[in-house]
Amino acid sequence: LKDLEVGQIVKQGEQIAALGNPSENGNYAPHLHFQIIYDMEGKEGDYPGVASKREIGRYLQNCPDPDLLVKIG
Repeated sequence: LKDLEVGQIVKQGEQIAALGNPSENGNYAPHLHFQIIYDMEGKEGDYPGVASKREIGRYLQNCPDPDLLVKIG
């Protein structure tokens, strides 16, 4: 997130990150997690990527499916 700020406009095609080597990620192969979040709910830096069945409705409202924006394949 070097040189990025909260609220900064990101233009189409602009690089905002790079995949590291496996040693930076517990020896997992390089991969990407992409999450859209409308409201960070006071959290900074990290936001839950999973939810209980009881809370799933709220999370689905706040975190829409990124496939709507990112078309891979």
